[in-house]
Amino acid sequence: MKYGLRHVEPGESEDTSVGKHHHAHFKKEVVQPLTARDPEDCAPFEVSQPPQDEEQAFSWRSLLVKIVVSVTFFLSMTFLLEHFAKDKVTEVSEKLMDCIGLPGLFTIIFLADGLPQPFSYVPLIFMAVKGSVPKPMVFSTCAVASYSAGLVGYCVGSSIKARKIQCLEDFLKRNTGPAVVDMMTRKGALGVALAALLPIPLAVATWTAGYVGVDVRQFLPAPLCRIPKIALFVILSPSPDTAGAIIENTVVDS
Repeated sequence: MKYGLRHVEPGESEDTSVGKHHHAHFKKEVVQPLTARDPEDCAPFEVSQPPQDEEQAFSWRSLLVKIVVSVTFFLSMTFLLEHFAKDKVTEVSEKLMDCIGLPGLFTIIFLADGLPQPFSYVPLIFMAVKGSVPKPMVFSTCAVASYSAGLVGYCVGSSIKARKIQCLEDFLKRNTGPAVVDMMTRKGALGVALAALLPIPLAVATWTAGYVGVDVRQFLPAPLCRIPKIALFVILSPSPDTAGAIIENTVVDS
């Protein structure tokens, strides 16, 4: 092996010149243009980010806590109303259901799950059962309304993307968090199913699913996951002791 001598500038030590030489060589290697295989080699590092995973795990724990809190709050309010205002609540519920009927119940549930809004329709389920509407009828009406709203929400999201409706696109971006968009993009229809089970407005998930282009064949069964949540609150809602006007009107005189 041959060793060559390099000229050292005045005022520059040999160690410093060698360090600069190696530093320049290192910089040259770093700024080299990417080859065709470089994006593939870097892709795994871009996908796996431990801080995001920890944040997502925390968010899932928060959502599970919200589920427990919502059910506990519902049971607590039911207990208080049944012991301190049972007759009054039953009277108001019967008047409400006598006024809106099952078509009104369907419309309210449809709008609640079809439009991005923060309010829950669980109190309406409670009042429908207290208003002497049979639980199977309340469940079927709410389930059909919720699923129909999910399908319409998907169509709305697809239309916003296809027709580039700027005002609705801005509205969707303002009311949809980055976590929901990421969940719809990565998990597709599974993300809609998870959102349907969790305390998340269903319209946010369905609109986003249509906007990002989730496969419609995979999407169709996803909103059905809202049904167990509806069934739970229908079962937990107490029925009145006596039948109200709605039940009496459905009885056929023999």
